[in-house]
Amino acid sequence: MARFDVYELRSSGTMVVNYQSDLLDHYATRFIIPLLPPTNSRRPTPRLNPVFKVQDKDLVFYPQLAATVRASELATPIDSLAEHHTEIIDAIDMLISGF
Repeated sequence: MARFDVYELRSSGTMVVNYQSDLLDHYATRFIIPLLPPTNSRRPTPRLNPVFKVQDKDLVFYPQLAATVRASELATPIDSLAEHHTEIIDAIDMLISGF
């Protein structure tokens, strides 16, 4: 399971990004970050919540909702956000460090 790959959760269909290092693939869990459709009720902060296009849909990256799930909860990868790794790491830095 590659870091920055996008999966659907088997239980809910929610799109998530695998943020866990490939070096830790032997663990049965994955650190994931949800990708949610934009809504008026959630106002994303641009640096914290970048928008990515996945399967022709705009989805907002929400690191503040990160979680761990069992690896078996992730279906087949449907996309990769590896080309956006700088934006993703910047968002995590914003969440953890505030800048």
